[in-house]
Amino acid sequence: MEIKQLIHKIETKREELNKIVLSNRFDFDDKRVQQLSKELDSLIFQYLEYINIKKEIVPA
Repeated sequence: MEIKQLIHKIETKREELNKIVLSNRFDFDDKRVQQLSKELDSLIFQYLEYINIKKEIVPA
């Protein structure tokens, strides 16, 4: 996945999660909130892996 697409997915997922959290009055036990949170965590992890790989390929 291209990094720009990944960043867009992260931003979109974060916005979706924020809307649901606000609409649920900050009910973090809600199943949809937990699912979106896991999806967002996964996307962020992918991003961090990408950054780490880039760092190894192109040292500072």
